Amino acid sequence: MYTILLVEDEAMELLALKYAVDMCCPDTFEILEATDGTTALSLCEKFHPSIMIVDINIPGITGLELIQAATNLDL
Repeated sequence: MYTILLVEDEAMELLALKYAVDMCCPDTFEILEATDGTTALSLCEKFHPSIMIVDINIPGITGLELIQAATNLDL
């Protein structure tokens, strides 16, 4: 099983992303969710997700900063 991290600060959009992943690939992904960049980075450090879907404009650190920081982790 793979881990996917969904990072979106809008509740309905996060729900839609989660639903899309569930419908597209049932029983393939463990889905992690974050609504801000700081929480997302903590989840990256702890769970080492296989895939990240990241909104660019999120609270805390931006989506681009999150991707850069996650790239620098030894995932």
